Amino acid sequence: MAGIRLSETEDWIVARWVYEYFIGKISCLVIPTSLTLQRLHQSQTDGTMFTTFADVSTAERQMFYDAVLQVHRDVNSRGSAVFKSPEAFPGFMKRIEDLIELMKEEWPDVCGDDGPAQQES
Repeated sequence: MAGIRLSETEDWIVARWVYEYFIGKISCLVIPTSLTLQRLHQSQTDGTMFTTFADVSTAERQMFYDAVLQVHRDVNSRGSAVFKSPEAFPGFMKRIEDLIELMKEEWPDVCGDDGPAQQES
């Protein structure tokens, strides 16, 4: 298992492959020197596959949230073809949607009502 602590009470826990694929996608969208990206990469380097964003600044949270929305849009628009195993697509998208919903709950100061549930309804 792998994941991200969003607050003192909420964690996003996913399968290791979801986390690794997610980090690959996020890495292209956030500032290379950002604390969030540094922590994600450190979690890969040290093998824990878990990090915390509970203490990051509002600006870091906003950048990360925007990047997660972009990952969702990009992967969703390309569909199952982005995966070697197309059957992984629905599960991956569900995990990203779960992350977006958790961020909205835990980070209301940066997350508006612009997530995938509202866009697709």
